[in-house]
Amino acid sequence: MYKIKIDDSQKDTLTSNYLKKYKKKLREEIKGFLDGTDGFVFKRSVGTKTMKTFTLKVCSSPKSFTCQFLEECCDPKKPLLDELLIGDVQAQIAIIQRVLKDSKEHFNRLTVEKAKRLKYKNGMVVDDFNTIIHEIFVKRSFNGDKPIFAEPLDKDDFVKKLGIRICPYCGRAYIYRVVKQGKKGEVTVKPQLDHFLPKCDYPFLGMNFFNLIPCCTQCNLAPCKVDNDPLDDTKRQVVHLMHPFEFDDKRIRFIYQIKTPDTYTAESCHVMVGYDNKDLKKGYNGFLALDKVYAEHNVEVCNMLLRTRALKVAMKGLYKGLGIRKLPVALFAQAVLGFNLNEIEECRQLMYKFRKDTFLQMVGRMHSPAITYLVDWEGKELVVTV
Repeated sequence: MYKIKIDDSQKDTLTSNYLKKYKKKLREEIKGFLDGTDGFVFKRSVGTKTMKTFTLKVCSSPKSFTCQFLEECCDPKKPLLDELLIGDVQAQIAIIQRVLKDSKEHFNRLTVEKAKRLKYKNGMVVDDFNTIIHEIFVKRSFNGDKPIFAEPLDKDDFVKKLGIRICPYCGRAYIYRVVKQGKKGEVTVKPQLDHFLPKCDYPFLGMNFFNLIPCCTQCNLAPCKVDNDPLDDTKRQVVHLMHPFEFDDKRIRFIYQIKTPDTYTAESCHVMVGYDNKDLKKGYNGFLALDKVYAEHNVEVCNMLLRTRALKVAMKGLYKGLGIRKLPVALFAQAVLGFNLNEIEECRQLMYKFRKDTFLQMVGRMHSPAITYLVDWEGKELVVTV
């Protein structure tokens, strides 16, 4: 759990290269739909026997919302395609608001129920915004399901350029990649990339640089983050989960409680997660089950407490002899945690935030001024100020 940091010069380089690599390909793909030369057949089964089949094409006369949206993507004087590829969170939400203003149906994939609702008949040629946009931005561009995108998004290269190795959602697992030699040459198991704003709901953001979040396998599978939408249903604003590119460390805090004083065992230690509001608490537990997974790390807290106590005892005589009242927190952290407390380490060390927060609690270094958090303690919701 940390903020993915990119300095301004690096950001400009990464986004301009990304734009250069994918903008032209996307425009070529879009033009095929606009001139009527491209389309695809979409099938959905009903029960075990009946199959509903639709041909998806863009309607240009009269111009549908899909047609207007894609034409704007191809207009070099309009910024829409650039915003779809490298727009920040605020730009992404502005586009979502615009699509929402036209119709809520644009956020729903084509299903048998939707077809019935919109009176699509079997065999019809239909213009369905969500399904056509998903085909262009997700299936063909992100997944590479067409020769023009024979080299889709390089997930491995994407993660390497961000320079991170720990999942920014949970902070407790690596962003895994495996490279091995197979019968047909080198085989790579590429890292997981989550769409922060789900590609099933917002397919037009399927290739957005800042919507692609490198993460661990657990966070990107059901029932965790996967296709769960962090936006509020009515306002369409991010409320249920902090965006990793905008993560605020102070809004969540790990806290421990020792039930039996001076008894440092897993059974006597209770780990809690504090949130600065109920929406955040609901989101992190609904999407990532954060309270439950970190409650199991009471063993790590006990180990840190034992190392802290042993170090204090071992160093007490040395302090006195050298005239030092206490060891600097930075050196103490190195001895107890095995790494420095700084921005470089937070995206490289497992459970960095968890270890940092609990360590600072152990040495009496809390927030100044104090911050109020909501926590669960033995089945009850409490307000804790630390």
